[in-house]
Amino acid sequence: MSIEYNDIPLRIREAGTGDIPLLVALGRRTFYEAFRDFNTEENMTMFLDEQFRDEVLEREMEEAGAVFFIIYHNTEPIGFSKVRVGHEPPELAGLNALEIERIYVDKGHQDKKAGTAMMRHNIAYAKENGFGTIWLGVWEHNPHAIRFYERNGFLAFGDHIFKLGKDPQRDILMKKDI
Repeated sequence: MSIEYNDIPLRIREAGTGDIPLLVALGRRTFYEAFRDFNTEENMTMFLDEQFRDEVLEREMEEAGAVFFIIYHNTEPIGFSKVRVGHEPPELAGLNALEIERIYVDKGHQDKKAGTAMMRHNIAYAKENGFGTIWLGVWEHNPHAIRFYERNGFLAFGDHIFKLGKDPQRDILMKKDI
């Protein structure tokens, strides 16, 4: 899927197993950029080493209902998202819901509206696949992301604990009916 925002050429495609090293590198870099200033180096290293390894992403990619998308600016990969099913919180029980588990864009490219493009792509994917709700978790201390999701029509409906290394953190759960 090719998109242009303000004459900025962006392209989104579904990732395959051959993209795992790229996803690991993007995941480690973008997560670190986003959260390093708010967490200890020990917790960041522990989380990155647990979550962003080839074998971990390979297992995630094999999970039924999990799909990764990569976004490019021209030919440069600048971010990715992961959607999945089967991990809905109790508040969404019985709904046909798709989770945006990850959505990350390199800091140096956030001015290109790549996050907006990824969000629109994920919502379109959910609609095309018959989902009625799309949801995600966002760290309570990430007001920039919370505002971004609110601008995209998401509303808070609950919370859960997200473990970053040894640090239990509160994520706000947000959803959008589509």
